[in-house]
Amino acid sequence: PVTGKTMSTDEHLESFSKAVRSCMRAAPDVILIGEIRDEETASAALEASLTGHLILSTIHTPDSIGAIPRLLDKSQSALNISQTMTAVVSQRLVPRLCERCKIPSVPTDDQCKHFRFHGLEVPSEIYSRNGCPHCNEGWSGRVPVFEFLFLDPELRTMINDHFDAMAFREVWMKKAGETLGKNALRKVAEGL
Repeated sequence: PVTGKTMSTDEHLESFSKAVRSCMRAAPDVILIGEIRDEETASAALEASLTGHLILSTIHTPDSIGAIPRLLDKSQSALNISQTMTAVVSQRLVPRLCERCKIPSVPTDDQCKHFRFHGLEVPSEIYSRNGCPHCNEGWSGRVPVFEFLFLDPELRTMINDHFDAMAFREVWMKKAGETLGKNALRKVAEGL
């Protein structure tokens, strides 16, 4: 602020709420909200979504399904969440192996167990890092790992005030849902 006065939390939330309402009056098709961190932001995002706006935002959770209980914890109604949430993408960036110096090896028993646990075929070889003048101790950049949650009518009906994440995950995985771990193992099998 120009006056040098810092805003209180209440003042900040009030100004944020005004900004979202002002943005909605401009009738954009898409609204990007940097992060949903509190009840006020969650309410504004869901209200905007209920009125037909596409809302894109971030929310800190360990996986895609975790967005549902996080919004419930922020005093949002299960009905509004089930009506407005379309998709959730959880992502991580993991180190990429250097293509010039990675070393092939036969998967260990523990590694084979990981692949089988996730229902994946065990690759004939996997790679580990080595190190060369072209990389950082065997690493060369990063590669993204994703988990996508697309809500269909059955999954929407499972979102309620007594949300059971384990049951939800079970149904989602039967519908070909792929966890971060499984997606990461696919990248291991690809030699990334």
